[in-house]
Amino acid sequence: MALGRIRATNYLPQVIRVLDAYNLRPETRLDGERIAFGAIISLEKFQDPSGYLSVFLASTGWYSQRIRTQASKSLPFIAKDPSPFMLNLLNNPKYDYPTKYIALQTIEKTNVNPKKKSELAVAALGEGHKAVTSDVKLKGTLADMRKLALEMIRKYRSDDPIVYALMKKSYTDRDADTQEKMAAINAIASQKTDEAADLLSEFLTAFNDTAVNKTPSLNPEQTQLIRVIIPALGTTGRPRARTALSTVAMYEYTPVIKNMATEALKQIN
Repeated sequence: MALGRIRATNYLPQVIRVLDAYNLRPETRLDGERIAFGAIISLEKFQDPSGYLSVFLASTGWYSQRIRTQASKSLPFIAKDPSPFMLNLLNNPKYDYPTKYIALQTIEKTNVNPKKKSELAVAALGEGHKAVTSDVKLKGTLADMRKLALEMIRKYRSDDPIVYALMKKSYTDRDADTQEKMAAINAIASQKTDEAADLLSEFLTAFNDTAVNKTPSLNPEQTQLIRVIIPALGTTGRPRARTALSTVAMYEYTPVIKNMATEALKQIN
């Protein structure tokens, strides 16, 4: 703690290594928490961004609530913009997925630039699709991370071309539940681009392909999804959405669905 207070920068790397060591090995002895606490306070006083990630990991680690709370309080003093460190964490395979999910939650609560939040959301969505596991709890964590990432993409939009493939995967993946699929639809619509209109048109056209004698065969989930896709196409406002919406009238959809398509067409210039 004293080294941090006097800004003894020659010792900054050693303090970081001390905290990193305790973050990685759970200690039951009180001394372990005391040393970690001292390192956290020291890094807060140094106010050097290089200590940010170590303190963040302490805030999510094995320590008691007192230590984790102090680490969370120290973070804003170390770096005003944590996005570079969180992006590094999200892209680094040495960190586990629960930690990556917490990193995404943390960045969403900060006041950093929306474009940076969007960048991290795209990275998190990619990570959420990359993992392969049979662990039920981890599957739930990954799904929650993807849903939060999709919600952030909806709010902040993205100009990263890769985002469309990732959002499509959230809609088509067999492990995705209805909520994730709807989140993907809304995130796609929010982009308001030709690519978004094309992707949503593809989803809508797929329902037509289930038709027998012009009557689409939809299960309850599909019915729920089409009632989200149609207004989403209207939200894009793109002329390229018009063709898919117009085909709804050619099939024996319910009056409610046909009316939704009519209203969506009115939103397109």
